[in-house]
Parts: sequence; C-alpha cells; structure tokens
Amino acid sequence: MKITILDTQTGIRRQVDKPFDAFWWAEGNGSCDCNRSRFMEVDTGKPQGWCQGSLRFLIVAADEDSYTLREYNADYPDAILEAHLPKEKTL
Repeated sequence: MKITILDTQTGIRRQVDKPFDAFWWAEGNGSCDCNRSRFMEVDTGKPQGWCQGSLRFLIVAADEDSYTLREYNADYPDAILEAHLPKEKTL
C-alpha cells in the first residue's frame, strides 16, 4: 500500500510504499507518530519503545479508500486535521 505522510512541523512529505494494509495505518501500529516517524527518518528525541502520541505525522494521501483521511488520522487533534487535511464533502 502506498501512502503519503506529512511532517506537520517541517512541511516535508514522503511517499511510503510498504506491504502494510489500510488497517495497519488506520488502527494498528502505523496509526500514530511512533512508526510514522520512522518512515519520515526523524528523530523525535523520545526513547524508542515509548509511545510518541499522535501530534505530528499525518497521512495526507493513500492509494486505498477503505478509510477516509480523517479515519487514517483519527487520534490526531482536530486543530491539526483542520490545518492540514482537505475539507470532507458533506451530502
């Protein structure tokens, strides 16, 4: 699965093409900064093995639509989502 991660502190985007499914990115180990920071090759200054929370690295594009971008980033604060994700269409 291909996804694009945005570092909300630097504005750098990186496309990741790894054999992880949508569930892993949305609800599994890839759903927070802990593993997303590794793909961005960023040292967050926190010890490895400690949760880094959901504050910095957003998924801004995905080649699979089983989740919305908001669902891929469900644990991130609304202010970060509002600032960096496109507005969702309402019916």
